[in-house]
Amino acid sequence: MSIHSLDLLKNRDLKSFVIGASNQLFHQENVFDVIITNADEDFLIFNSQLKNDLQLTTADLRFFQSLQTNTNEFKNEQELRELFVNYLLCLLSVAKAPSLSFVVDFIQS
Repeated sequence: MSIHSLDLLKNRDLKSFVIGASNQLFHQENVFDVIITNADEDFLIFNSQLKNDLQLTTADLRFFQSLQTNTNEFKNEQELRELFVNYLLCLLSVAKAPSLSFVVDFIQS
């Protein structure tokens, strides 16, 4: 996207967008919730509500820690896939839970 088209993104009727740009001037604009940079493979989150929503829970951190420490113990790729399936199913059950008791159960497991 060219810099002179930036005004299109400031339209209040625009609900969402994804663009590609290499110009650093886009970093200075205040219309983005997230910027993903290709140079250092990082992303910047400007929207504070989104930043809070994306924080990893204790269960998430525990899961990824177990992946790091047990990487050499997986016999095959299928075991790793099953671990991710289990993690995603737990995550989905929390996201769709009608009450907070399910969330507490997930965090404590």
